[in-house]
Amino acid sequence: MRLWTLWLAFALAAAAMLTAAERERRYAPSVFIDGVVNGASFLPAPDNYVVPNGIISIFGEDLALRTRQVSEADLVAERLPTSLEGVSVIIGGQAAPLYFVSPAQINAQAPSALPQGETLLWINRENLISNKITVRVRPADPGLFTAAGRPVISHLDYSLVGRGEAPGATPAHPGEYVVLFMTALGPTLPAVVAGQLPSFAAVLQRPAQVTIGGRLIPSEFVDYAGQAPGLAGVYQINLLLPADTPAGDLEIHVDIDGLISQPGMLLAVDR
Repeated sequence: MRLWTLWLAFALAAAAMLTAAERERRYAPSVFIDGVVNGASFLPAPDNYVVPNGIISIFGEDLALRTRQVSEADLVAERLPTSLEGVSVIIGGQAAPLYFVSPAQINAQAPSALPQGETLLWINRENLISNKITVRVRPADPGLFTAAGRPVISHLDYSLVGRGEAPGATPAHPGEYVVLFMTALGPTLPAVVAGQLPSFAAVLQRPAQVTIGGRLIPSEFVDYAGQAPGLAGVYQINLLLPADTPAGDLEIHVDIDGLISQPGMLLAVDR
């Protein structure tokens, strides 16, 4: 299967929850003061954290006049567009690649060259400029994508791990490789440019530590942690479940230099 199809299946699923009516209003767009969140975890973010190359969701009013998600026809040289339905997102003076726009929500990728510290974010909708809000750039903000209440973790054939919450989802088993799909894990080697759908693997510069059911998984069980080839802004961790992994719904966390993914994410395991 083409990974682009998988990306549309889960990374944009959250956007579908928001069905704000399309309208031809001419008010300037307005971004909520605390309206910038990790595009995978959706954790409330009073500090409006963004990570270079990480996916973010922006919430507000009148952000776009129509609802539109990016399609393959919008790609230019395997790059995401920085304008969609007349909408652009500016972060630190740079246009951000876009996945989805709607009146109430925009999904975007933070530009690659954002220095650490505070910068400004705003929306340009057909030359109507939103309020400017302060965002804080940090090196990582790991977030697991979710589908039907479960983290987006797949078997090696890309079918989902779970207990039937999503169609075809089945539990993982000890001794099996699984793949975690995430965003905002930080810089890679080689570097990837924001908006690019890379055809290559790129490993994390900082190690990813994975905890399952309160147990730290040895680093030798992490086969790969880095950019997901073909998916802009998406990272993957290929992980071998130890043979003594217990059965159950086990909470899973990913830690990058003390920055930890969202709580309550359960990995379904059967022996």
